[in-house]
Amino acid sequence: MSTIDDIRQGLPDFVAPELRATTARRDAIDRRFQAVDRRFEDLTIVIQARFDSVNTRIDSLGMEIAQVKDLLDFDRRHTRLEFKQSQVAQ
Repeated sequence: MSTIDDIRQGLPDFVAPELRATTARRDAIDRRFQAVDRRFEDLTIVIQARFDSVNTRIDSLGMEIAQVKDLLDFDRRHTRLEFKQSQVAQ
């Protein structure tokens, strides 16, 4: 047998275990990335829910502010009318 034939026969015996080990490491890393990816997806859902909650609260506060503004405007108009009526009555 020539040296090249010896290398051709010995190479798979050397490379195959290394390939299996490398594949196992890559699979482990892939599983970790998948776990991290799932965690990020979960966190994204939680963060989005919190933003939605905050936006709902902001909208609610905006409506309450509008109601208070309307009441203040009404109260000011009412006060002016009472003032005018009191001046006319005098």
